[in-house]
Order: sequence, then structure tokens, then C-alpha cells
Amino acid sequence: IKVTVQNGELSQEEIDALLAGVDMGGINSTGISSPASSTKLDLSYLKDITEKNREALASSLEMMTGAEVKVDEPILETVDREQALGRVPETVIASTADFNAGLYGSHLFILAPELTQKLAGLINKEDSPEIDGMSLSVVSEVVSQHTGNEITNISNTGKFPGLACNPAEANHIPKAMVHFPQGSFVIFSYPLTIDGSVFTLWEIMGEEVAKSLIVAFGGG
Repeated sequence: IKVTVQNGELSQEEIDALLAGVDMGGINSTGISSPASSTKLDLSYLKDITEKNREALASSLEMMTGAEVKVDEPILETVDREQALGRVPETVIASTADFNAGLYGSHLFILAPELTQKLAGLINKEDSPEIDGMSLSVVSEVVSQHTGNEITNISNTGKFPGLACNPAEANHIPKAMVHFPQGSFVIFSYPLTIDGSVFTLWEIMGEEVAKSLIVAFGGG
């Protein structure tokens, strides 16, 4: 099959590509030149803030638990739901604290049950605590402290005046029930060492939140 247009002729390969919605040589279905792929997020622009968040997280956890806490440099990645599910255990404690002023969008924290029990045991001075309402309130408080520090660190840059988050609310659920942001999003994996035991705290931001931060901090 051959299709002839006014100013020339399209090859069969170009026709197939147009019908499939795939760009050929930068030409899209409207005939307008466009990039071959979407722009990827440059997460390096978030490093300064995550470094400040890391230091604040270690300090607040030491104050809350009375234990020695080390927080190593977090790993930043852009992932989708399936990739995120592969990083977390089957059952998790999820705490949502969406941005609701100054910056708007999804903001979520995930902890493994073992980390929750460790924190609850230290803060409530219990041995082998159950994951109950008391333990979940500990997680909510930890997340609230972290988001408070994060808001301060971002606000101190002069960006996003009036920045605020919804109150943190923790739930113990199967990972399949976690309400991840739609599409791609950014996950921050904070390696924690508490009294010699190693854990991970995951922080998730919706893609639009991450984009807004990156642009504010000088990214394209």
C-alpha cells in the first residue's frame, strides 16, 4: 500500500509508524517535528534537600528513640507501581502525607513491619511490640517529624511559601493495597541503622511534585 501526499510520498514504514502513533525521524501524526521521547527527571537537583532531610531524620529519630541512629545517603529513583512493589515487603505500614499548600500532590511513606516494631519498641519502651494502634501512632509521629523537617528545609530555600502537608495517618496493609501515585513517581530509599540493625524507610513523591521541586531548584 502506498499513500501519496501533496508534497511528497510516505513510505510504508512511515505509514505503519503513523498509524501506530510512533514518531519516525521526529515527525508525529500531525506532521510536526517533536522529540523522540519524553524528558526524564534529573533527580540530581533534589540531592541538596535529601541531604538535609537525611541529617534531620537521623537527629529526630535519635531524639525520639534515645538510640544511636545513622541515616546513609538515600537512593533516588523514578519508578512505576510495579517497580515500587518489587522493592517493599508483602505487608507494609503506609502513611500518606500529601502536599496541600504551596505545593500540591502525592506524598507517601512506607515502612516494613520490622522497622515499625523497632521504633515502637524504643519509643514506647516495649519488648517485641505488636503492630497495633499504638505502633501506628508512632509511625505517624515519625512521618510528621520528617515532613516537618522537610517543609522547613524546602521553605528555607525561599521556594514554595506556605508549604504544608496533610496530617500523617499510618495503616498496616498488604502492599497491593498501597495507594501509589499514578504513572511514574520518585522513590527515596533511606538506609537506616538503628542500634546496629539495618532498615529502609521509603519516601514517595508524585511526578508532578518532583518536577516542581526540580524546576524550582534550577532544573529544566
